[in-house]
Amino acid sequence: MKKALCILLAVFMAMSTLALTACNGDDDPGTSDELTFGWSVYDLANPFFVPMDEGVKAKAAELGVKLLPTHDNKSDATEMLTGVTSLIEQGIDALVISPFSPETMSSVTTLAADAGIPVVVVDIGTGGAPIDAFVMSDMRGGGNLAGKYFLDLVAGGEYPISSANVAIIKCETSATFAVMRGEGFKDAVLPAGFNVVDEQHGNSSMDEAYGIMGDYVAQYGNDLAAVFCENDQMALGAAAAIDEAGLTGKILVFGFDGNDDAVAAIKEGKMHGTAAQDPFGMGETGVQLAYDIVTGKGISSTETESDSGAPLFWSPMAMIGNKGDKVVPDGSGAAPTGGGGGESEGLTFGWSVYDLANPFFVPMDQGVKDKAAELGITLLPTHDNKSDATEMVTGVTALIEQGIDALVISPFSPETMNTVTTLAADAGIPVVVVDIGTGGAPIDAFVMSDMRGGGKMAGEYFLSIVDDFDDIESTNVAIIKCETSATFAIMRGEGFKDAVVPAGYEVVDEQHGNSSMDEAYAIMGDYIAQYSDDLAAVFCENDQMALGAAAAIDEAGLTGKILVFGFDGNDDAVDAIKEGKMHGTAAQNPYGMGQTGVQLAFDIVSGAGISSSDTEPASGAPLFWSPMAMIGKDGELLS
Repeated sequence: MKKALCILLAVFMAMSTLALTACNGDDDPGTSDELTFGWSVYDLANPFFVPMDEGVKAKAAELGVKLLPTHDNKSDATEMLTGVTSLIEQGIDALVISPFSPETMSSVTTLAADAGIPVVVVDIGTGGAPIDAFVMSDMRGGGNLAGKYFLDLVAGGEYPISSANVAIIKCETSATFAVMRGEGFKDAVLPAGFNVVDEQHGNSSMDEAYGIMGDYVAQYGNDLAAVFCENDQMALGAAAAIDEAGLTGKILVFGFDGNDDAVAAIKEGKMHGTAAQDPFGMGETGVQLAYDIVTGKGISSTETESDSGAPLFWSPMAMIGNKGDKVVPDGSGAAPTGGGGGESEGLTFGWSVYDLANPFFVPMDQGVKDKAAELGITLLPTHDNKSDATEMVTGVTALIEQGIDALVISPFSPETMNTVTTLAADAGIPVVVVDIGTGGAPIDAFVMSDMRGGGKMAGEYFLSIVDDFDDIESTNVAIIKCETSATFAIMRGEGFKDAVVPAGYEVVDEQHGNSSMDEAYAIMGDYIAQYSDDLAAVFCENDQMALGAAAAIDEAGLTGKILVFGFDGNDDAVDAIKEGKMHGTAAQNPYGMGQTGVQLAFDIVSGAGISSSDTEPASGAPLFWSPMAMIGKDGELLS
C-alpha cells in the first residue's frame, strides 16, 4: 500500500514541496485555499482499520486534499464525539468517519450540518443519521461466502467432521450491519442441514471470543462442526481456545475481514477461512465520495442505506481459504456425508495497453498490476499495442484464447474495438476500456479523465499567467492535436478553446501531430515560420507533442515568447516546465485509471455490479470519470 501511495504521488508529480491549491467559484486558477478533510476511525488497535486509514491517506494525497491527522475513536463513544467536534472546529470541508458508535452519529451530523460539512460514513453503520453517503462491504454476501466455503471443505472430506452443529460469535450490538455477516453464513449452512446451536456477542474482542469459545467447547466438545465469528479478532480468540482444547481441525473456524493475523492463522491450520473485505479500497472510496460531493461533481448510487436513506456504495468481498489463498466457493457441498467440492480457480485478467513507449501509459500499467495483486487476480503479461491496430487485435485474440475472465484495454485503435468486443462476447468475457475511446463498441465500462475539463483548466491557467510575460502581445493561439482515432482527445483542445476564445484569443491553426514528438516539432516549425512571435501560446493535446513544440520554439529563440501547454503530466513535461521551456500541463492520473479499470472488471465478474450516473455516448457504457489537476509554470501541482 505504501508502494501504491508512492506511485500515486509520483504520477501527480509530487516534488519535495508541493503547492496544493484548490479552485472554486470564479477565483483565478491556483489561488484558492485547498480542501481540508477530517477523518475519524473506529479503532487503530484493530488491524482491520489500519489499511482503511492508509486508503484514506492515499486517496487524499492523490486528490490533493489536505487531511488532518487521523482521529482514533479508540472504541469509545465519548472519544469519538470529542474528536469529531475538534475536527469540525478546525474548519474541515468534509468529514469521513468509520464510527465506533453509530447510535451517536446523530450528534455528529448535527454538528456537521451546523457547519455546512458533508459526512461520509465508511463501514460499521449510520445509526439512521442524515449522512451524505455510506460505504459498506456486502456483509451478508461475505458471510454467505464463508458458509459456502465451509460446505465445500466439509464435502471435500479433508476434515473428520460428523457433527451438524455450528455456532456464531457476533460483534457488538452497536455494529448494526455486522449482524448481516452471521445471517449470510446461516443463509448458506441452514439449507444444507446444519443447525446453529448458539449465538453470543463477543463484542469484537479476542479475549471475549476466547471465553465464549471455551464455553462452547465445554458444552459441545467436538459435537460442533464450525464456529463463524463476525470478525477476525474474535476468530483468532476462538481458534486459540479450540487449539488449547486439542480440537484444531475438528472444529473449523471462520472469520470475517481478511486481516494479516487471520491469514497467518489460516496458513498454520488454526483457522480455515475468512471473508476478506477491502478496507484500503473502502477508505479510498470514502474520500473520493466526499471529494465528489464538495467539488460539486455529485454522487449517484442505485441503492440506499435503509436507516439513513443515504446513497449506498458496496465494496466487494473475497474469500480467503484454508491455504491462505483467495478462492471462489460454490457451496456445492452438503451436510457432513462426504462428496466433491474443493477450491475453485482464481480469476485471470488480460490487459492490453496503447503503447508503453509513451511514458503516460507506464504508470497506468503499474496501476493495473498493483490493483490485480491487491485483489488476488492472476494478470497475464501486459500486451503492448505498440501504436498498431493489427498488433492490438492480434494480442487481444491471444489473451482471450488463454481463457481470461475479463479484459481491460487502453486501445490504440478505438475503431477496431468492435472486433475486440465480438471476440470477447463469443467467449463470455466482459471488456473494460481505460482512456482513448470505445469506438461505439458494446463494452461493459469506460474509464476516462475529464478531457474537456482538463483542456479548459490549461486554458484558464494560460489566461492567469500570460500577463507575467512582457514579451507577449499577440492574441493568437494554435493547437496541435492527437491522431484522429483518439476520439476523446479532441475534447482537450475544445476545452482549451472554451477558456481562451471568450477571453478574446483567436485559434489561428489546428493540425494533427498524431501524438508524435517529431511531428509536433515539425508543425511548430511551420507555425513559427508563418507567425513568428505573433503567437501567444500553443496547446498540445499530449505532453509528447508539447515537448516537440517546445524544442522547436527553443531552437528559434522564442522560449517565453510563445507559451507551451501540454496534457498528461508526464515526468519529462514537468522537467521542461521547471526549465522554463514549457509552462503547464493538465495532469491525468494514469495510475488511478489503471486501478479503476481492474476494480470495475472485478466488480463485474464477481457479481458485485457497477453503477454510474454517466454513460459514454457512443457505446452507452457506464462512464467513470478520473480527476484532473494542473501542473503550473514552476512545476507545482495545482488542483
